[in-house]
Amino acid sequence: MTKRIFSVLIVAVLLFSCAMMPASAAVTAQPRLDDKADLLTPNEEAILNEALTNLSRQLDCDVVFVTANDLYDTSFPHNNTMQDYADMYYESFGYAPDGILVLVVLSNENGKRGVHFSTSGKCIKRLSDAEREEILDDVIDNHNPDTTSYYEFLYTIALDLQKAVPPHLKWYSPLLALGIGFIIALIIMMILRSQLKD
Repeated sequence: MTKRIFSVLIVAVLLFSCAMMPASAAVTAQPRLDDKADLLTPNEEAILNEALTNLSRQLDCDVVFVTANDLYDTSFPHNNTMQDYADMYYESFGYAPDGILVLVVLSNENGKRGVHFSTSGKCIKRLSDAEREEILDDVIDNHNPDTTSYYEFLYTIALDLQKAVPPHLKWYSPLLALGIGFIIALIIMMILRSQLKD
């Protein structure tokens, strides 16, 4: 009897773990980092790309960073503004419907350095305008590339995104968690009951 109860408990825990894990079906195999402006060393690129891949899996969406010297890239259609460049880049290269693209341009349409967040699908609501502003305030005030490095600047944006965007759970996770909680409570009652009989 005890072995049977223990087996049911193990199955319940495994089901709960699966329910709480983010899905990965919405994450593509596309590159996470496109350093067109050549701001990073090869080693920095590798570390940041791995971090963005892990973040994409955790958030169940494509998280992409792009750096550019200017907005005159002709490899995809756009109207030479930061917003359209970021939006069209994401759409043009086969990323998932849900995603976040961070664009860093050294010379934007006003001739200044700029950072732009582009979101698509469910990520539009998962990353609010206020959260974007908080991330920009943090990296500009505390990790400005003029005094640190672009690697630290970009990596901090990734860390701030991890804090700001809630993990995406499967729709049935709350129901499954409730059911498993009931099963565990029932098992505990059965164990206590058997101990009282002994």
